[in-house]
Amino acid sequence: MAQSVITHAFETWNVQRVLDGTAARPDQVVFARVPGQDESVPVDRNEGLPPADQIQHTAAITQAGVLNENAVVYSVVLDTTVGDWDYNWIGLLDSKTNTVLMIVHVRTQQKLATRNGQQGNSLTRNLMMQFDGAAAATQINVTADTWQIDFSARLAGIDERIRIENMDRYGSSAFFGNAYQVVKDGNAYVVKAGVAYAAGLRAWLSSDLKITVDALPTRVFLDVCWRGEFTQAWAVDSQIVVANSADHEIRDGVQHYLLPVADIDENGNITDWRKQGSLAEQNAQTLYLRKDDNLAALRDKEASRKNLGLGQLAVMDTDTARQTLRITQLENELVGIPLPYPGATAPDGWLKCNGQSFNKSMYPLLAGRYLSGFLPDLRGEFIRGWDDGRGVDAGRSLLSAQTQTVQDHKHVGTMVNSNPLQTGMNTGIGLLSQYTSTPTVGYSNEISSGGTAEGSKETRPRNVAFNYIVRAA
Repeated sequence: MAQSVITHAFETWNVQRVLDGTAARPDQVVFARVPGQDESVPVDRNEGLPPADQIQHTAAITQAGVLNENAVVYSVVLDTTVGDWDYNWIGLLDSKTNTVLMIVHVRTQQKLATRNGQQGNSLTRNLMMQFDGAAAATQINVTADTWQIDFSARLAGIDERIRIENMDRYGSSAFFGNAYQVVKDGNAYVVKAGVAYAAGLRAWLSSDLKITVDALPTRVFLDVCWRGEFTQAWAVDSQIVVANSADHEIRDGVQHYLLPVADIDENGNITDWRKQGSLAEQNAQTLYLRKDDNLAALRDKEASRKNLGLGQLAVMDTDTARQTLRITQLENELVGIPLPYPGATAPDGWLKCNGQSFNKSMYPLLAGRYLSGFLPDLRGEFIRGWDDGRGVDAGRSLLSAQTQTVQDHKHVGTMVNSNPLQTGMNTGIGLLSQYTSTPTVGYSNEISSGGTAEGSKETRPRNVAFNYIVRAA
């Protein structure tokens, strides 16, 4: 524990200042390194300045202030340009008379300057002198609280703000690659090296760490905290904890954050609890589709396909992007082509050709095939190829209907010839069994089907009935 004392030399010096009517105020602070000094031993009031070779630095007093009528405080600030040296002795000095007024013995401490990329430390020392009439004797009328600001609260606030901002970016924890992954190595367990953010603090494990597991099952935690000396740089302190349970806690006045990285069951199987990547990457795993996932994360793939309007062909396996594109093109090309279908009800995405109108806005491709907005009525009809100038079925337009007909034709009959017949003869045969003169024979002949007639109200070939449908899009 530090020891301090007002020297006997101060008493004489102070009286002289009062007699002279001048301020009894020191002007310098001396830092020295005294070998063998024990800071737990009270300071001798007769002690003076250490030898010159032990004095490390002398600085002008930065500010002085009144605490009360019997107490004043002197402060000195050394920035990061001052150093490097150690000290364990501090003294208030009146440089005009070379009188040591107050002495403080402390444990050995370092004052480091910033150099070669290494950050030094700033040092602020406040030395309070308490004696009767101190304020009047020193003629100090500035209160200490007007300039002695404790920046520790503000610095702590800055640290906490940065920690919370890191959590906005990385979440409660974020592990990169194999960092802090627990793996089995024979009968032992190893924590892999790498970088992670835990509760907003950046932890770094420089090399793989073998851990001791005394009993199973158990859990492995990453324990991180933010610690350091007041006058020195602070840093994240991290360690691995193996325990059945643990939680955030304050230990030795320092806030510790413990996050589970893995569970090890009774059979030695490891369950990895690490959250991979930044918060955005973590959300990508659960909220968004990843391009390298190839839609595997879709919960309802059938519903997704319908929502995209891909149709039935979207479920076909394809090897290349060109094949996938060709399937989509083929599906579009099928729109409006009548296809024979063996069912009475058209499947989804198809319409029956029964002469009905359709929504041209809903089915723009179909509207491009059937400009009238009506489908042909193919119920009970045959489809005939369009003549297109050949002359076989001239005068027809596309989608025009044609009634039934029978082509013009003729039938040829055969008669049996006989010798002329004379009058007065009775032949008993022929058309005239008796005649008296040579006749001129005229007659008509009707040819009809023998037996029972077979026919219908139309002329048609043999056929099979199908339901004509078209793709609608």
